[in-house]
Amino acid sequence: MFRKIMVVNLIFLFSLTLLMVNASSAVNPDDVLVRYPDGFTRLLVADLATLANNPVLTEGFLDPLAAARHPLNGIRQIVEDTLELNAGLTSFVAHGTGPGMTGVSLIQGLPLEAAFGPLIGLQFAVGVPMSPFTNWELQDSNGLPLIRAGGVFGPVQIQWGYAFDFVGDALWVGTETSFGPPANVEKLEATMGDITALIQGDGDFFDELLIALGARGGDVSFVRTTDASVDRPTSAGEQALGLAMSFTESGAVVNFDVRFNSSADAAAALADLNAGTSPYLAQDLYQGELLNARQQGPEILFSVSTTLSAAVGLVILVMPQ
Repeated sequence: MFRKIMVVNLIFLFSLTLLMVNASSAVNPDDVLVRYPDGFTRLLVADLATLANNPVLTEGFLDPLAAARHPLNGIRQIVEDTLELNAGLTSFVAHGTGPGMTGVSLIQGLPLEAAFGPLIGLQFAVGVPMSPFTNWELQDSNGLPLIRAGGVFGPVQIQWGYAFDFVGDALWVGTETSFGPPANVEKLEATMGDITALIQGDGDFFDELLIALGARGGDVSFVRTTDASVDRPTSAGEQALGLAMSFTESGAVVNFDVRFNSSADAAAALADLNAGTSPYLAQDLYQGELLNARQQGPEILFSVSTTLSAAVGLVILVMPQ
């Protein structure tokens, strides 16, 4: 734990230096990753305000994610539909997942007093004829208020956990869904308990800070500790992957930072990139054109250009749920 505290302090100082040199509103996953507890292995961070307030990005990026029921669209629905607030009020949003963990979204910068009212008001929808809501409870989670609410929405049973971090100016939202049996309330409450414990300074965090530093900047950033059995795209020997996506007039530029088990694995992946045969350039709906690439020990750092539709495919590929 002491080692992690020291690492966080070093990361903070390094991040502060970068901000002083080149202040930017771009998303920085290293600042967010340390707020997710150990057990999470994937983190997506996005500048939702930019995406929601730009008609081209709303139509070409957010709307396709809505059709795919992507978590980023789920966050947008929480802000705009449940809370009835403008997505432009957010500083950034994030979504994390991990094996055995409930998917949890972080919404930073909303006026929490305005968010608290609509969530308290959900209790009055329980039991109302034709209302999908079946339960609402206000609980204590490590000294922080946790609202748990849910019901049956068409064929899907959903339970949400809403935790407030008034000091950190953040709303945390865990979501459990199920087709058929009841949603897993125990997993939801356990995961939200881990979140609120870490908010209070108790527990370890998602420890992939170095790759998170490599994914700084852009409008959307992503970090993962790689599980080759489920993660895509991936190459042999991959340990972790980070990317930072910046939108352009013609699509997006994506900067990757990928770490491997060995320099030999990194060299093989770099050779595939230069040969145009790498999975980091094409898979499913994602297609990218290599702009540059280099090796740095067991890491490869490279940039690709994509269309807007391919950028959507990449986000769905790396964060499918």
